[in-house]
Amino acid sequence: MGQITIRIDDELEKLIDQQRGDKPKSDFYREILTGYVNKPDCNLTATPRDGDYANQKLIEQLSGQVRFLEGKLDEANRLLLNEQTLHLATQRLLPPAQNKPWYKFWK
Repeated sequence: MGQITIRIDDELEKLIDQQRGDKPKSDFYREILTGYVNKPDCNLTATPRDGDYANQKLIEQLSGQVRFLEGKLDEANRLLLNEQTLHLATQRLLPPAQNKPWYKFWK
């Protein structure tokens, strides 16, 4: 059997103690939790909170930025490849360098 440890406000603890009467605390808390989980209209996985909406919106925004940056990276790689191809083509068109000794630079 699993164990759950939680901290609650003093006011909530007093309210729960008033409602539980003579039942042991663990049994009363167990009844509260099983009653909440077993409610027919309770779907714990499909009830998003307000923070989840903000997180989902942020995730979508960041996903869009990632897709945009991936496109820019692909474009930059394509341009770099094009520049390297043109550089090699121009190097082939240039005449080869003459091998002169360094001290004959004036001729």
